Amino acid sequence: MKNNTLTYFLTNTLFLGGGLSLIFKYANHDAYIAVILGTLLGVIILYIIHKFVINKKLSIPIIILYYIYLLSIVFIILITLSTFISSYYLTKTPSVISCIPLIILAIYSSKNITKISYVAIPLFVISISIIIFKSAILIADIKLSNIYPILSSNIYDLFKATFIYAIFSTTPSILLLNEKVEFNKSLKYYLLSSILILITTFILITTLGSLINTLSYPEYSILRRVKLLNSIENIEGILAITWIFDIFITLSICSNKIKELSNTNSYLLPFILITLIMVIINLTINSNYHNLIVIYNYHAIVLSLISFVLITFISWFGIKSND
Repeated sequence: MKNNTLTYFLTNTLFLGGGLSLIFKYANHDAYIAVILGTLLGVIILYIIHKFVINKKLSIPIIILYYIYLLSIVFIILITLSTFISSYYLTKTPSVISCIPLIILAIYSSKNITKISYVAIPLFVISISIIIFKSAILIADIKLSNIYPILSSNIYDLFKATFIYAIFSTTPSILLLNEKVEFNKSLKYYLLSSILILITTFILITTLGSLINTLSYPEYSILRRVKLLNSIENIEGILAITWIFDIFITLSICSNKIKELSNTNSYLLPFILITLIMVIINLTINSNYHNLIVIYNYHAIVLSLISFVLITFISWFGIKSND
């Protein structure tokens, strides 16, 4: 892989909507502390992930586990994408229809990891620029009094929020296990992404205050306050494009890995699998609020268990050390 910008997008991809909302749910206005602690724990997890490279010839159990992991990542980000678009953009359009264009584009861009990394470079520059811009604009709305009292959350809830951040920020990097990714370079993008998430979290807490746990997508809702030159409003749709970038790059990588595991260069298999998942989500999740809440509450622990089992099996049967 020619560059490590993919780590930046993978670190971000699980935080839109459910990711940050879960952290706020447990840590409340101590969420920024959970992000700091979660980053420290995440560095350790990221180091462990980078210790190994998957051998080309994998045993059937590892292939099955990797498929489960891949489809779990796809499932989570498609739920996020579909609920986000249906909530704020195409409210009357079935999620399958609204998400298909991005899915097709992501799959078409998944020829190989090198191609995906080239596509990621301009998206990375645009993403960083937008985040800096919106953060600079929102600084004026900050009220530091909203962070007090500090450490008001109980230790158990703060630990859960820390764990969730560490899991969500690192487990997508398993997608790059069999790529030539240097830990030191990957770490730079991981820390950059974590710093930007920390800034976003801090701004959300200090601007929204007690409203932080009442909004489904607090990071999007706050963008409605952004004005360009104090006159141009309603630009939140443009600023939210950074989250679409995260999902797009992650879907491209997942599509590429599906082809690798299946030993095929055809785009048909990833298209069928990803579209099938999208149809299932449309029929069982988007139309059923109870199911959505169940997934919201438990997807962190399920993803962590799947990732742990996969890494354990790979460390026993399917790896060669990066050392």
